[in-house]
Amino acid sequence: MVNAQHILHAAGMERVHILRTLLDELDDEYDFAVFDTPPAVQSLNGVALAASDFALTLCMPKEATVEGAVTMRATIRHVKDRTRGLADPVYLGALLNMAHPMSEWKTEEIDVRNQMVDANLLPFVTDIREDGRISASYAKGMPAVLGFARALPGKRYAKFLQEVLDRMDSPEEEWVIAPSADDLLDAAESNTSIPAQSAKEIAGA
Repeated sequence: MVNAQHILHAAGMERVHILRTLLDELDDEYDFAVFDTPPAVQSLNGVALAASDFALTLCMPKEATVEGAVTMRATIRHVKDRTRGLADPVYLGALLNMAHPMSEWKTEEIDVRNQMVDANLLPFVTDIREDGRISASYAKGMPAVLGFARALPGKRYAKFLQEVLDRMDSPEEEWVIAPSADDLLDAAESNTSIPAQSAKEIAGA
């Protein structure tokens, strides 16, 4: 991987779109291609972003991951300039991974959920909960959404995928955004529900 980074860096900007060029040749054979990259700003990630029409990032209940997600969103904004207009991926939002139910929230997870909203990361309503069955799926070589389709991991992955597809098919101002942890806790304490907020409403707040 380090060698590949050096090769890409030495090749210069004209090679950053190499993956998009290759995928263009397969455009009639596949509906979607998904690139899973580390949440870091590096040459290989740049190649993936330059080949993407959409991009999302993720956080975990750790404060440092929010900073990484903010950096990644800023990077996504500059892809068009860096590729001379060849790519312009749409940022879809941030997923909270390895999350916990509200009854198990600790201070750091509350802070992360609040920061995801405050930093305008457009968090998805669905989070992916920490669950041993997900690790078991890796061991079996089968995605949790298939191996545990009727259990909570499979249902949450399926719900998250639906959110992704909905955002891909609608303008940002119509997206439903996860509320902050403070709003959820206040609602739980007062036994009230929180109406869904759109990205447009949050931006105007």
